[in-house]
Amino acid sequence: MTGNSLLTCETTQAKVYRLELRKHFTNKSLESYLATFEKHLAVLNDKINLIVDSKDKGVIKDIKPTLSTLVLDTIGENLFSTRFSSQKAGRKEPQFITDIDCCLTEADWLLIEQWKTTSGNFVIMSLAAWLGPMCWKLLALAGRVISFKMAMIRLVLKIYWKVFWQRRKLGDHYQPPSTMMGAVVDRQMSAFYSSNLSLLTFYSGFRDAFWHLSIFMLAGHQTSTMTLTWALYYLCRHETVRQKLQEEVDDFLKNREENSPQEMTEVLTDKSALKYLEAVLKETMRLAPAGPYLGRKATADVTLPVNFAEDSGEPTEFMTIPAGTNVIVMSQYMHYSERYFRKAGSFIPERWLKATENEFENIPPPCYNPFSAGTRACIGEKYAMLQMKLALLSLCSKFDFTFAHPDTTFCTPLHHMVQGPARFAVKFSHRIK
Repeated sequence: MTGNSLLTCETTQAKVYRLELRKHFTNKSLESYLATFEKHLAVLNDKINLIVDSKDKGVIKDIKPTLSTLVLDTIGENLFSTRFSSQKAGRKEPQFITDIDCCLTEADWLLIEQWKTTSGNFVIMSLAAWLGPMCWKLLALAGRVISFKMAMIRLVLKIYWKVFWQRRKLGDHYQPPSTMMGAVVDRQMSAFYSSNLSLLTFYSGFRDAFWHLSIFMLAGHQTSTMTLTWALYYLCRHETVRQKLQEEVDDFLKNREENSPQEMTEVLTDKSALKYLEAVLKETMRLAPAGPYLGRKATADVTLPVNFAEDSGEPTEFMTIPAGTNVIVMSQYMHYSERYFRKAGSFIPERWLKATENEFENIPPPCYNPFSAGTRACIGEKYAMLQMKLALLSLCSKFDFTFAHPDTTFCTPLHHMVQGPARFAVKFSHRIK
C-alpha cells in the first residue's frame, strides 16, 4: 500500500503527522484507554470460561481469531471511534481482517517464494510453471485489496458522518473527538468548511483519513495480534517460563484494587515494573518480530563495515552506500545472530534481565528494534505494549494453558515480508491457586 500516511509520506510530512498524532499515545491518553481494555478483556475471559466449561473442554482450535477480535475491538473503540463488537460474533474475524491476511500471504508468494527456484537454466521452465498460478493469484490479490479498501472507505465514511452529526447537533457546545481517527476527521472537516466547501479539500482530507486508517489497521491490529499469538505459543512450549510469569502476575495483582487507573498505567508503561512480563514480550518480538525488516532511504553517503577480524572483532573492510539508495535492514537476521545474542535460537526471557548480565552479554540497542527507530519509529509503541501486557496479565492470572495436542510441531517464524501469526490449538483450564 502507498498513500499519504504516517508511514508512507515524505519525511517532512511524517514529522508533522507525528506532532498531530502523538497526543493520542501519551500516558494520559493510555490512562483513558484502560477502561476499554479491561471491558474487552472481560468479554474474552467470559468466552474462555464458557469454552472451558463446555463440551470443548477448554480447547480453542485456532488461537489467532480469538486474539485478533480482542485487539480489533480495543483498537476500534480507543483509536478509530468505531465499535466493531467482533468478539460477540463468536470466533470469526471480520472479512476485512481475512482480506489483510490473504493479501500478505499472496504478496509473499508472488514477490518472494517464486524467486527461490527461478535461477540459472531453470528461468524459462520456472516461468512456465508458475505463470498460470501467478495470474490467478494476482487476480485474487486484486480482489482482496479492493475488498479491504472498500471496508476502510465505509469505516471512514462512518466516522465522517458521526463527526458531522455531532457538530450539527451540538453546535457551539461541540467538542472535538478524543479518539485518534475522530480527531483526524474533525481537522479535515474544519479545513473543508474553511475552504468554502471545496470538493478538492474534501477529497484530500478524506484520502488522508483513509490512508491513516488503513495503515493503523495494518500496523496496529496485525502486529499486536501476531505478537500475542507468538507469546502464547512460546509460553505453551516453555511451561517453566509460564509458571514464572504467573508468579510475577499474582504478586502484582495482590495490590491491584489499590491502584488508580493513572497508577496502573504508569506501572504498566514503566519498563522496570513487571520485569519478567516485559522480558517475555521482548524475547517474543526478538524471535518473531512483526516486521522482519526495516526499509529506509539514505539521505547522505553512508560508510558501513562489512567484514570483521575474527580475533578482535574490529572492522577490516568497508562499503559506501550512496545518497538516495533504498536500503532494507534485515532486523530478524540480527535477532538470530550469535554475534549479538548468545543462544540466539532459544527462547530465554532471562537474557533481558539485569540479574543475568554475567550469563548474557549486553545487547547493542541497534541490534534490537522491533518498533523501528527514528522518524518512522512506531508511534503506538506504548499503546501496543500496554495492550499486550494487559492481555497476558489477564490470561495468566485466570487460566493455565498449554498445547491442545501434545505432539504440536515446532512453529518457525516466517522470514519474509511481514511476520505471520502463530496458528495452533490451545487448551485452557481454570487456575488452581
